[in-house]
Amino acid sequence: NRFFLRRWLPWVDGVRIAEDSAQFVERSIQQYRRAQALNIGIWRHRQIIGVVSFHTFDWKTGSTSMGYWLAASQNGQGIISAASRSMIQLAFMYFKLETISIRCATRNLKSRAVAEKIGCRFNGVTRKAELLKTREKTEKVNKTGFFNFDGAKFTRPIAIGNLGYSI
Repeated sequence: NRFFLRRWLPWVDGVRIAEDSAQFVERSIQQYRRAQALNIGIWRHRQIIGVVSFHTFDWKTGSTSMGYWLAASQNGQGIISAASRSMIQLAFMYFKLETISIRCATRNLKSRAVAEKIGCRFNGVTRKAELLKTREKTEKVNKTGFFNFDGAKFTRPIAIGNLGYSI
């Protein structure tokens, strides 16, 4: 999935060996214990197929940003949409947050579609938001779209359904 993911995620090339992943898991545990962030694996048949995350909690403003990735073979099944809805429910009902933002490349149509499908509102585009790798392995500047989900619009638990995976 490296080639599939690196087009949109700048951190992919920094994860090369099992130890890199183990360090990410350890950092994630520490961040959660300190109430700084939350990274949750999405598993199917005992294999990790994706992650959905709250990158950083801002407890003063009651906000966080959310990100997600999914293995190419698992796309188009509603998995990320369902996992993201679960995270939104967790954010508003358990953590009592007020706002969740999602940032994704404007050309990443699948990620944009997830944000829109789960009820986020498109707020605009920031140019030169992040550096990503192209097929030629050169860095390029990417336009990023911003979406928000306002907790005031969250009125009831979201129906999740059983898709045969766990988070």
